[in-house]
Amino acid sequence: MRTRLGGIAFLSAAVAYLLAETVAAAAWVSPRYDYAMNYISDLGVPGCGIEYSGRYLCSPFAPLMNAGFIVDGVLFMVASFLLARHLSRRWRGIFLTVAVLHGVGNVIVGLFDETTGSLAAGLPHTHVIGATLAILFGNVTAIVAGSWGIRAGHRIGWVALALGIVGVIAFAVLAVDGLGMPEGLVERVAVYPITSFELLAGAVAVLASGRMSARTVAGPLPVDFR
Repeated sequence: MRTRLGGIAFLSAAVAYLLAETVAAAAWVSPRYDYAMNYISDLGVPGCGIEYSGRYLCSPFAPLMNAGFIVDGVLFMVASFLLARHLSRRWRGIFLTVAVLHGVGNVIVGLFDETTGSLAAGLPHTHVIGATLAILFGNVTAIVAGSWGIRAGHRIGWVALALGIVGVIAFAVLAVDGLGMPEGLVERVAVYPITSFELLAGAVAVLASGRMSARTVAGPLPVDFR
């Protein structure tokens, strides 16, 4: 039961984020939201007629986008705690630590938009702290889960590992202003692997829970799904 719930939580996290981003971007019409040039966080700034870092911002559905960030982060943490029992004890603590850092980062991003600034003088930009935690440790979570999966003999682990590595590389490129590439596009290459990992982990967990239920009723299945 916990495995199925964990899988559903991961799937719901991804759907909540993608739905919020799609609707918020579609509502941005003057001018049209540019997926290549605009940051994802631009969608979370309320109001129109705002110019920030050289970008004109107008996101009528900013509250929806921020809710999407928060729901995604909370469900990511819930899913991770529900599924962590499947990892060996050595890997479990690392997995939960990086998953919580990602989830907390997402919540911070949703609570403090990119124009908020710092909570106190001398502290780094609050939104940037949240975005760094969310993007970096979301991808590290995929790397940890994939590395454990590979060591446990699950071929799907290679997919999670590859997603995390791509995301970390893109995050590093983004940290140096995109190396001349469209920064909105680079950010998405850093973020979408996390969403893809949520979908992958969620689907695997839901399917695995079904196989476990079948084994309980009919005994071991003759097919190796690894």
